[in-house]
Amino acid sequence: MGMPPSRIARKIRTAPGIVAKSERSASLAVPLVLANAAFCLLATASLHAQTLDLYPDRPDRSLASIVRYVQLPGSPADTLPQARALPASAYAPIGKRYIDFGSTPDTIWLRLELHNASATATGWVLSFNARFMTELTAFLDGGSRRVLLRQTERSTFGERPIRHRFLAVPFSLEADERAELLIGYRSKGGTALPLSIETPASYDARYAREDAINLAAYAAVAFLIVLTVLQAFAFRQPSQKTYALYLGATLAYILHMDGLTFEYLWPGHPVWNSYAAVPFGCVMSITALMFGRSFVETRRVAPAYDKLMLALIVVAAVTNVGGLVASEAAVKGFAYLIASLTAAACLGAAVLAYLRKRSAMRFFVLGWTGVFSGVFATSLANNFSALIPRTTANMIPKLTIMFDALMFYMALADRARAWRVERDYAQRREVEALQKQQEIAERLHDAERERLEALIVAQTKSRQLAMASHDIRQPLTSLRLTLDRLAGSGDFGLMAAGFKQSIDYLDRLTKEYSEEARLGENGGNAEDGESGRGIAKSAALPTTNVFDVESLLQNVDLMFREEAEAKGLAFRCRGAGGRVRGDAMAAMRIVSNLVANAIKYTRRGKILVGCRRRAAHITVVVADTGPGIPLEELDRVLEPRVRGSTARDTVGEGLGLGIASALAEQHGYAFRCRSKPGRGTAFFVDLPSERRESAPAASALG
Repeated sequence: MGMPPSRIARKIRTAPGIVAKSERSASLAVPLVLANAAFCLLATASLHAQTLDLYPDRPDRSLASIVRYVQLPGSPADTLPQARALPASAYAPIGKRYIDFGSTPDTIWLRLELHNASATATGWVLSFNARFMTELTAFLDGGSRRVLLRQTERSTFGERPIRHRFLAVPFSLEADERAELLIGYRSKGGTALPLSIETPASYDARYAREDAINLAAYAAVAFLIVLTVLQAFAFRQPSQKTYALYLGATLAYILHMDGLTFEYLWPGHPVWNSYAAVPFGCVMSITALMFGRSFVETRRVAPAYDKLMLALIVVAAVTNVGGLVASEAAVKGFAYLIASLTAAACLGAAVLAYLRKRSAMRFFVLGWTGVFSGVFATSLANNFSALIPRTTANMIPKLTIMFDALMFYMALADRARAWRVERDYAQRREVEALQKQQEIAERLHDAERERLEALIVAQTKSRQLAMASHDIRQPLTSLRLTLDRLAGSGDFGLMAAGFKQSIDYLDRLTKEYSEEARLGENGGNAEDGESGRGIAKSAALPTTNVFDVESLLQNVDLMFREEAEAKGLAFRCRGAGGRVRGDAMAAMRIVSNLVANAIKYTRRGKILVGCRRRAAHITVVVADTGPGIPLEELDRVLEPRVRGSTARDTVGEGLGLGIASALAEQHGYAFRCRSKPGRGTAFFVDLPSERRESAPAASALG
């Protein structure tokens, strides 16, 4: 009464079981004849209930409620004649809202009566809403019998009637035409087939919306990948890199499951396309485990658990080639099990780290909770389609991936924030440590400087003692020789003069070294010892004095003649008269050290001490016929405690030339040396002449 025939047909649903029940009920109330009549009426109604009225402006999206089915062993091509020959009563109602029969090697045949309820010939689209099917045959038996689609495992993408990522086929019916639609299919995976009949306009609009939503999802994941890669280079965290790999593997898996890889990457390789879900899924599991291990740091936090995750990675890698030794359906089932275990393992690692108070784990736990929930829901859809339809389950991975991508990104951002806080804290600690190190270094530097100053002072004192010992040894030698001569001679005049000269020289040396020590203690500069010459500058302050060079030479003659002659050397000490300005004691020490060195190192021959008058100075010369000094050693032997190669056989400390050179430099006297190895050495000291006439001064040397 006013209700369209199609709606009436959908209201009336019967099955052989219902018919049998009706017969038993009728046998109790009415005669058998009435029961047979009721059976005939119900059978007629049952046949009418399988008819779908089609209208040009009314697409039918779900056919599960009116489609009937039968399972036949064999392929769709082999069982097509049998499926056509079976009566309508052999096809049973599906009994649920979704066309899904789990995993089965049989062919599923679906049967549906179609009726073009319009007054004109109309075209529709039969959409299977499946990206791929191992074998599928659609047969329309009406005014003209024809095969709408024959899809096999080796059918390429180009053979599809409609070039789309999901299988679909167009068909048309004449005005008021009735036809029987038979669809037979089987799969190596799931048997979910969200069958629908669309008008061309509704088909295009539906998939345009889906493609737009999918494109937005792809773009979001791709954006996260790029952002994660940039952060990986910015923060240099291994978890950023492994997360980028996981996102890339996930995006590749989604593109494949949406049929885009078959459409654009390998449209001519259907066999590989059927199996490709296994490697895509396994790679996604491997990268997920890598990301979980890296983020949680299971190798350090939980080594035993880390080995479990490594074992799962190895199993997932081996599963990739499982198709070589097992059926495709079995490998796909095992790969799905690996995915479930991966989600559980990563969630367990996250919870373990969270319980151990690891930082930045809250979003990571939420992300893997979402993944595990999605995998669990998909598992329910695969095994219990009555609870969750596979049509709905197809959207679960995308929703799960979008959720966990957001959570994982938040987890990485949380980790980066915690890392920055730790880095800032570490930098503050480092700055404090550097400040403390700087303070310690400054203290050490001050202590080292004080130690060096003390060492230099000690070395200076040591050198002063060594020089004092060296200088005092010369008059002592003269005294000893004079005393020896005094014991065997009656000529006391000359010996008394030499004796007095040696005593005076010792007295002046003692006073000078005492003055040097006093000046050194009251303000001597520690850097003075760094010249290497062994004489403190403070002890050689300029002394304005005028003395006669001849008296200097006479004193030298008195001090050293006895020693030279005792060694068998000819000793000549001559000099022209002349007065010079400077420190007489320093000049005496210079010449005394040069003469003492000449006597020490000359084995035979003679020693000459004299002077030459020049315009502005008088040059004192000390020459000997000793072994000489090689030219390349002239500068080196002027350093304290350094002896030349020709003096190695002679006992000495190497102080004489150093003392003479340092004293000459500090008092402004030019000091030169000429030497020929094997022939002797001559030293020259330039003493400045007195430039103006002055009253005769008493000799500073006595």
